[in-house]
Amino acid sequence: GVVFDFEALFAEDWAPSIPPNADRLEERLVGEMRDVLDRAVERLWAAGIEADARLLRGRPASRLAEEAEILAVDLMVLGSRGLGPFRSMLLGSVSAEVVDRAPCPVLIARGEAIGSTLLADDGSEGARRAADLLAAMPFLAGERTHVVSVASVPALATFGITPLSPEAIDLYAGSLAAVRTHSAATAETTVERLRQAGVEATPVVLEGDPAMRLVEAAAEWGVGLIVVGSRGRTGLTRLVLGSVARNVMQHAHCSVLIVLSNGNDER
Repeated sequence: GVVFDFEALFAEDWAPSIPPNADRLEERLVGEMRDVLDRAVERLWAAGIEADARLLRGRPASRLAEEAEILAVDLMVLGSRGLGPFRSMLLGSVSAEVVDRAPCPVLIARGEAIGSTLLADDGSEGARRAADLLAAMPFLAGERTHVVSVASVPALATFGITPLSPEAIDLYAGSLAAVRTHSAATAETTVERLRQAGVEATPVVLEGDPAMRLVEAAAEWGVGLIVVGSRGRTGLTRLVLGSVARNVMQHAHCSVLIVLSNGNDER
């Protein structure tokens, strides 16, 4: 494993007027950061994980993503700053930007253990890659994996007919039933693939807004990790996550693993 640490000193450009004690200040801060890195490496070695430390300079998000690409790492692990209710953002700005730029899956760590895992499955390429990652790294699955597919149907008003008419009710019920059936089949297929890889998994179908239901279910079941696949939309300088993945990443109170697949539009 590779451990990185950054401080705000290296996240911004130097002010035009450099204080006379800048060299001593930098030396002190670098020394403190090296101590943090050394303690982290020692903790990983004590847990049986081979690790080394690298102290980088520059914009944290950019340098982390660049270094991850240079080292061809399989997984990036970041901490998350901030606490708040569901509608507030729980993710620090550096972590959020790293996820957008990262060349590999990114684990946003909240908490010290996984316990059980919730895998969000909407049948997309991103979800398939997320399932493949769990199969390849079964330690991320924890004791059990809940494969969750959320049946989401637009509100009645979207159909352009009177919401309470028999026609609208029948149309809505038929649409919801079809989506439920598709969601159940999607989850069952993924569960079978995980079981073949030795991962204990069970299918679950929920209804409603995907991001909100995933976050709520994770809290209700006490899972330690949500795994979400997402399509990335390539921009000039970054990948932009789909809305479901971003909302889960920002609002979940447990760890979140984001697995990006290349695509041209958001989920």
